[in-house]
Amino acid sequence: MPPVICMLASLQIFDLSYNSLSGEILRCFKNWSDWLFVLDLKSNELHGTLPSSFGKCSSLRTLVLNGDQLGGQLSPSLLSYQGLEVLDVGNNNFNGTFPYWLGSLLELQVLILHSNSFHGNV
Repeated sequence: MPPVICMLASLQIFDLSYNSLSGEILRCFKNWSDWLFVLDLKSNELHGTLPSSFGKCSSLRTLVLNGDQLGGQLSPSLLSYQGLEVLDVGNNNFNGTFPYWLGSLLELQVLILHSNSFHGNV
């Protein structure tokens, strides 16, 4: 993703879905912490892990990363999105134990985790 995107500090909806973007997710999302409500990067070729700076976007309501090549464990930094209503990280390479801590997101209405490599008891 091009770094110039980091300069767009007043974004409310950021949708780059269904492109051919590659590389890691930029760590500048913390710059948008007061404004960004929707982040949709689905169906690209993004890889790596979720940046810890994701936890800085307190206004985020919708996070869609479905169909990329992201991996590693889901970061508990997502818990700082107490207003998160939609979390879709299906069709990636996330692994580790099932993220039970997501139950602490009381506003969450849609949770999509399919086609990853989570393990453990449900």
